[in-house]
Amino acid sequence: MESKLWGFWAVAADRSEAPEPPSDRRLEKGPSYGMQAESGPDKGSWPQYRHDPLRSGIADTIVPSQLETAWKVEIGGRLTAPVAAGGMVLLGAMDQEAVYGLDSENGRVVWRYSAGGRVDSPPAVYRGMAIFGCADGRVYCLRMSDGRLLWSFLAARADLRTVAEDRVESVWPVHGSVLVHDGVAYFSAGRSTWIDGGIDLYGLDPETGRILYQNRFESRHPKIEEGKARAKPEHITRVSQNTTDYKTFLASDRSDSFSMAEGCISDVLVSNGRDIFMHHVCFDNKLQRREKMKRHLFSTSGLLDDAENHRSHWVLGTGDFSRAPVAYSWIVNRPGQRSPTIAVPTGVMMVYDEESVWGVRRKGDSNGKYSIFRKENTPFSDADESLPDFRAIPKDQVDPTVWIEDMPARTTAMLKSGEHLFLGTVPVEIPQDDPHAAYEGRSGAHVRVVAARDGSKVAEYELNSPAVWDGMAAAYRRLYISTRDGSIISMAGK
Repeated sequence: MESKLWGFWAVAADRSEAPEPPSDRRLEKGPSYGMQAESGPDKGSWPQYRHDPLRSGIADTIVPSQLETAWKVEIGGRLTAPVAAGGMVLLGAMDQEAVYGLDSENGRVVWRYSAGGRVDSPPAVYRGMAIFGCADGRVYCLRMSDGRLLWSFLAARADLRTVAEDRVESVWPVHGSVLVHDGVAYFSAGRSTWIDGGIDLYGLDPETGRILYQNRFESRHPKIEEGKARAKPEHITRVSQNTTDYKTFLASDRSDSFSMAEGCISDVLVSNGRDIFMHHVCFDNKLQRREKMKRHLFSTSGLLDDAENHRSHWVLGTGDFSRAPVAYSWIVNRPGQRSPTIAVPTGVMMVYDEESVWGVRRKGDSNGKYSIFRKENTPFSDADESLPDFRAIPKDQVDPTVWIEDMPARTTAMLKSGEHLFLGTVPVEIPQDDPHAAYEGRSGAHVRVVAARDGSKVAEYELNSPAVWDGMAAAYRRLYISTRDGSIISMAGK
């Protein structure tokens, strides 16, 4: 799963390399370059995807539990999650290949910027600037007050195009959500470390677009003879199912039925407060790869992937899944029933702080049903041991939960504000005459408010359309929701 490339692609054994532009030719200055209106401290904002570089999903503002709709704006098409900062709400309209800036108080569209391709996740806001990546292989920086271009940066290896999801885009696309950490804008360009020369990572100065750090991550394809030359390891005594055989353990890329630990696919970048992570791979803040795997939030498929299946999980761990004795999903969906077992928090979606992890997960004993839980957490630390997420642990330490409650709905969005969890939900009941109605959002939707201390239901509000995947933000004591019908909603206290 770490290296699985989704979709259908044509591959060739070799091709001539396209000429790469030099580093000093990648930056293009816009008409407003150097004229950004720097903003001061913005308390109670939600400035980037999942609020912060850790992608915690924990708000700085307190949204009341008693809510009503303040405004609703129809934009149309597929929308990204919103961010809210500087008195603005920003989001991407994927089908329109555009980014919108709305007034956070009344929803008035202040500006619309047409990008060169699909923008799959919301911008990051930093000092009065909106910074986002695009499927055309570029990163754009706009003045947030009026949407005028400050600069754009060609992150793609070269200006080559392909077709993906019925759109023409770069061979090396960039996810919309740039990671801003300690004054540096981090992002990656590419799809997989195994193809097209790998993935390029950059760290730019947000104010000037100047390159501060860069690295190229490319996986080396193993040769057949490398595996044949090694003997069968003596420690292998039994292999369960048909997921592995002895050749698996000889493979130079350490791959088995789930894990390809030497490779990586592109994903929204994440931090633990010090390091930078692309999926399960760790880099320092200068984008030099670290061998040690560290705890962070990641998804086995991708944080932006909304196609829930039995192998898609969010995990707060190191990402070391290599050498699982049976299928990954068997272990995760049935914690404690096998050894080794999953030893870190997992869920369909999660939020976390230094003390706790809250999440929603599938119930292994009941197909299609969910539960909401709270587990204890510890702060990230350089002193953390680099432990595999699957490991043998004492039975009394398996799946230690503070509380767990049945969840009679499927969650598509989740955040924590103050003492409450806010969840975008859809029903799980399957109508006989329309079996896909609930999953596809045609059976109604709600915002469910739950007490973080014990999981008890506090309130519930009906929506005309479900929240898009991970499509909520909390800022200025309001809840902002992107919905599947192409609308953005603001909910405020009554």
